[in-house]
Amino acid sequence: MSTHVWTRRQALRQLLLGPAMLGLRGVATGLPAAWLMRPAKAMADAQRAIDGAVAPTLAPQYLILSTSGQGDPINCNAPGTYADSNIVHPSDPAMAATSMQFGSFQGKAAAPWASLSSVAGARTSFIHHATGTVVHNDEPKVLALMDNATGPNGSPDNLSSVLARNLAGPLGTVQVSPVAIGAQDPNEAVIFGGSPQPMLTPRSLASLLGKPTGPLGQLQAMRNADLTRLNQYFRQHATSGQRKFIDMYITSQAQTENLSDQYLNQLAQLTDNSPASQCTAAVLLAQMKVSPVFTLHIPFG
Repeated sequence: MSTHVWTRRQALRQLLLGPAMLGLRGVATGLPAAWLMRPAKAMADAQRAIDGAVAPTLAPQYLILSTSGQGDPINCNAPGTYADSNIVHPSDPAMAATSMQFGSFQGKAAAPWASLSSVAGARTSFIHHATGTVVHNDEPKVLALMDNATGPNGSPDNLSSVLARNLAGPLGTVQVSPVAIGAQDPNEAVIFGGSPQPMLTPRSLASLLGKPTGPLGQLQAMRNADLTRLNQYFRQHATSGQRKFIDMYITSQAQTENLSDQYLNQLAQLTDNSPASQCTAAVLLAQMKVSPVFTLHIPFG
């Protein structure tokens, strides 16, 4: 019996794309990965929707978090921090307290916040909480909610991992664990199930996934192969109502081709590991349904 030894590159690709590239196949077809694996589930879900048995819920959201081992001075210049006279604010004139409005909130924040559009401001929320420490080296403890964040078996976890466990199912992502993009040191690592997760960079993602001959260049072929297989199954087993419901999810050939070009073009732009590239990489991986949560390193201050 032969044993296949994976390279780190192969392991990362498996981590990001999932077994049998289910995540990308879902993107290529527009269908949930569970339907690709179990066509009968697609029919059952379709029938439940037709029967009105699916209760409406709030759409789950992907989460992108910024964290830095050097601290995040955003905590003393954001809206809501100027109501407490004990909070020390930046002395730089460019950070002067400025009156502004974010949705229903009206108050003061550092001047740069006023550059956000009214549309972005109306959708922005701020949650203020005490970290329980003033030491930057305690970042791992802060990320673990001072060691109060644990996994199902009691193993250490990060807040990002706790959130990811609750979002992965509704979002139908390839993996449950968060993805760390641009982390600068081990303190910024994501802990999931007691184990640190790989720390990726935008450039490494571009190298891993950005070749036209790679998986992203094969979306059209993936789509056609899966839909041919599924259509044969549905013709034999699904009702016309179920087929119509499932068809609403399916992407057209043109849409899939555009997605392939879009992803490859975005990856080609990741020529550095800057905050802008980290944000682009996180959004791209969210579009590919890789993970529900991503962490970045943005050097505030």
